[in-house]
Amino acid sequence: MEPLISVVVCAWNEELYIQTCIRSLLNQKIEAPFEIILVNDGSTDSTLKVMENYRDIEMVKIKSNVRNMGIGYTSNVGIRMAHGRYVVRVDADDYVSEYFLQTLFLAMNDVVTHKAVSCDYHLVSKNGEIIGRRSFPDAPIACGIMFEKEALINIGLYNDDLRVFEERELLERFIRSYKMLNLPISLYRYRMHEANTSRATLN
Repeated sequence: MEPLISVVVCAWNEELYIQTCIRSLLNQKIEAPFEIILVNDGSTDSTLKVMENYRDIEMVKIKSNVRNMGIGYTSNVGIRMAHGRYVVRVDADDYVSEYFLQTLFLAMNDVVTHKAVSCDYHLVSKNGEIIGRRSFPDAPIACGIMFEKEALINIGLYNDDLRVFEERELLERFIRSYKMLNLPISLYRYRMHEANTSRATLN
């Protein structure tokens, strides 16, 4: 059965966290078929080795860049591989609630005038402890948004030429053309740790 949802996970040197991310996706409570697309962005640690542990799972697809190309290019690789009508990106060092996909999927089908659905999120420590909660409209992030794939294609996907602010630039282009709905429920876990202390919201 063809997947209705494609989850794209881009990873660069995320050996410490990517297993938690993948397991949270495999544990989704959803009846609709979905696929998990893992894209290794030229990692120099054991990220790819961790990915390979899941290769035999039918819903998991793996792709690897020869060298580090950046989040925009790598996200486009995953989106172009996607067979689903909807696409959602989850960062490799983050993880999601077991009802993440189901909740966003139902909202996408209920509100046909919107081409994307986001949700609120919790900030978590490197050990997974909850340290705060954020509202997406007040502090938007680029992950945890379910897009209609055709709408993403229509706006030209990510700008491959950008190596900074590529996520913000995509979101700005998207909302100029399409409506986005936010669900005021925290379904995404946004991890803060030493390697990404510069991670910031898109404001």
